[in-house]
Amino acid sequence: MLYDAGKHYGEDILKQYSKKLSNELNKKYSITTLKYMRQFYKFAKSQPLADQLTWSHYQELLPIKNENERNYYLNKCINNNLSRNDLRKIKKEKEYERLPESTKEKLKNNEELSLIETVKNPILIE
Repeated sequence: MLYDAGKHYGEDILKQYSKKLSNELNKKYSITTLKYMRQFYKFAKSQPLADQLTWSHYQELLPIKNENERNYYLNKCINNNLSRNDLRKIKKEKEYERLPESTKEKLKNNEELSLIETVKNPILIE
């Protein structure tokens, strides 16, 4: 029901659900939380969920509109076992945006990356 809620202007259904859930469950459900839940549902329908991530991780990832960027951070969390705060930090540093376009293209095509492509200005020891 939440997925189809509010598709028409002026319906205020999310606000009604927020009040109803808050009253019935004795826990506050804000409109923003319900919107994230709806986004999470859409996200979960399109790809399998990672059981290593928490709701806090997904709350950080869901606002990202660019699917490739979101997948980058999602995979980064899983592969490096990042906490929500670590994820927030690399998002704030705009790690994905600083990657070269060639690296982004390889990520998009699920190609293998070399160390030089993943680390900004690496020091190579021979």
